[in-house]
Amino acid sequence: MKRTLMCFATMVFLATAFGQERSDFQIVKGFQTKYKEILKLAQEVQTVQQCAEVSVMIDELVKEFSGDKDLLNKALYGEKFDDRVDLARVQLKRNQEKLGLIESQVTRIAELETKVRELSGQVEKLTSENAALAGDVERLGNNVRSASDGATADAAMNARMIDSLKGAIAKLQNNLRERDKLIFALVDSLFMQYDKNLASMNEVEKSGVLAKVERNNVFTNVKKTIGDNLQFLNATDLTGGDLAAMIREQQKFSAQWKAFGPKLANIYSTGKNKKNELALIDTLLSTWEEKVNATFWKQLNADLQKNGVQMAPVFSGERFAQELSGYMEFQSKVEDKAARSAKFDSFTNSVWNGEIGKTWIPLLSEKGMLTADQKKSLEARYDAWRSSVSGPSLWVYVLIALVLGGIAWAGYRRMQKPPAKT
Repeated sequence: MKRTLMCFATMVFLATAFGQERSDFQIVKGFQTKYKEILKLAQEVQTVQQCAEVSVMIDELVKEFSGDKDLLNKALYGEKFDDRVDLARVQLKRNQEKLGLIESQVTRIAELETKVRELSGQVEKLTSENAALAGDVERLGNNVRSASDGATADAAMNARMIDSLKGAIAKLQNNLRERDKLIFALVDSLFMQYDKNLASMNEVEKSGVLAKVERNNVFTNVKKTIGDNLQFLNATDLTGGDLAAMIREQQKFSAQWKAFGPKLANIYSTGKNKKNELALIDTLLSTWEEKVNATFWKQLNADLQKNGVQMAPVFSGERFAQELSGYMEFQSKVEDKAARSAKFDSFTNSVWNGEIGKTWIPLLSEKGMLTADQKKSLEARYDAWRSSVSGPSLWVYVLIALVLGGIAWAGYRRMQKPPAKT
């Protein structure tokens, strides 16, 4: 038994030692491979952007391997880790001087390149997180639907599941919005590295932009974020407030793409595949806009029906104003005053002072689908319905009393006035 334990312990020790040795070997090999690539690039730079990129690569090399400095100092046979790094920087500096490049310009672009890489990492992280959240939203949504269909559903459990679903939806929507912002911040930082007009770039500079666009997955990320937003719209039932945020995000994303799309089209003017990809993104944006608009009317009509407003489905601001005005006019003429009053109170609480009045009507106005005159007409119709329930307001009676009092006072004064002397 003791011998077996000794053998086992020896095997564990050897396996650990071998694993450590292999890990050290991989670290040294990884450093040498990356260092040789950087040194080669430092010798071949031709533009200020390439110099900045190599400078960032050197900084990243130091950041990645500084914790293994002692190991590398032993493995580099007479050279030190810092010596290798200094040699790469010197080589880069010499070529910068040969090209007549200003150090401050290289530094500025290097800062932008660092920002591009950080933003790219954040986009990838959010993309991964969003995929997991989308799965959670789908799973929680299925659970809520299953529970609501059950005959003996636990109300408290259902409430917890609904809260969890709402939380996951809110988190996913926020993440989608944040990733949209990061993508355009990344593209913006990328293009800011080039001061000149893109149309006047030489082929070397254009190749540099193309390489960075490809390396940072710009096209993939743009298509991915549009696809995720479409999936989000298909998978969730949004409130007016949530949909308002989605509409603004879609419009903002579309406007930003229209600013960057022509720049990319200019760079990819000779590449048929990429030109097709640009066209595909334009098509996806149109699909997103159409889906947002369709969801807008679907949710608005559902909200009206949910709150007891029986009117024909609407798909335009003008039709919305006509139908809602007609509904209020009809209800204001119901003969049974008690029923008319009860319907008015319900409408006021759940519709006029609820999400329809607070979110949907302002959103229609914001989108230019409801004019100021149409909104005033709806308000007048609502006031007429209220008057049919409660009669003229107190202020009307006060005004009438003031007018009658004024007339009586004027008559009294006239009677008290002495007759004119002849």
